[in-house]
Amino acid sequence: MTKIPTRTQFEEIRQGYDENPSRSLSLHADAYTGEAWYGADLKAIVSKTWQWVCHVEKVHEPGSYTTVDIAGNPVAIVRDK
Repeated sequence: MTKIPTRTQFEEIRQGYDENPSRSLSLHADAYTGEAWYGADLKAIVSKTWQWVCHVEKVHEPGSYTTVDIAGNPVAIVRDK
């Protein structure tokens, strides 16, 4: 499992951020490419929010199903009646 970044690392990664969008810069590149930051996003955002899985047409018929993995959690979508 990926280690979550420290508080200090969070402060460093956000340098350049400003609440006023016209003065704000992008986060440091590691925030978009680092494995630890990806793990932090999965834990703090993706695993706690609704995620789109498929269009209704993929599970149109009763008994049809699809499966996905979201933030390391298996999810099954099954069509009932």
